[in-house]
Parts: sequence; C-alpha cells; structure tokens
Amino acid sequence: MGRILSSYSENEFEIIQKESNEYGMTPSVFQKYCVLLHLGLKTEQLMDVNIHDLKQMMTDELISKKPNDTFIVSALLPPEIWCTLNRSQKTTLSLYLKEQIEKQPDRFEVARVLHNNVKQYKCIK
Repeated sequence: MGRILSSYSENEFEIIQKESNEYGMTPSVFQKYCVLLHLGLKTEQLMDVNIHDLKQMMTDELISKKPNDTFIVSALLPPEIWCTLNRSQKTTLSLYLKEQIEKQPDRFEVARVLHNNVKQYKCIK
C-alpha cells in the first residue's frame, strides 16, 4: 500500500482538522476522502459509517454504566459494528471516549492499561 506525506501550515491544518471532525474522520482519512473525491474514485467505504450515530450509541452505553462496571471502547458498541470499522474510525471513537471520560472524572476513571495501550475504564459512581 502506498503512502503520501503532506505538510500543512498551522492554519491549513486547523481548517482541515475542524472539517474532518465534522465528517467524523481523522485528518488523514479526510485527506484521502478529498483526494479520491476530486479524482472521481469511490469514497463510499469511507462514508458508510455515521460516526455521530456511533458516538450517540457510546454515550447511551456510558449513561447505563453502574458503579464498578469496567469496559473498553469496543464494548460500548455491538461487536458486529465494531468489527466493520477501520482503524481511523476506531481511533476517532477511542478519542471521543477519552474526551467523555475526562469530562466526568467524578464518574469514570482509568482502571488499567491493557495490551497495545488499550485503556480499560471503570464507572465509580
């Protein structure tokens, strides 16, 4: 698989990052999406997933957590959905979960770090 390295000014990168967040993509995947779109190539596989819906599903699962429940990011979505996501989508959802955990330090904490730096979280109240 070929790779392309691109450099952007800070201002350009801020704009790209903001727009990629709107699409629920990392800047790298958004860049690929834009290039493929410009070239008239297929982009459906990059857009099949509604990241906003998945974030809402994760939020709903977080709300339902009870004290002492432990979980990792993949446990907040049905396995049949999680296994279809690409690395970028999983990373986007992991970062979203991290943000939600950090916003609620009185309710959640990092229980431990598992293999490959996967964080296991715990509901504390």
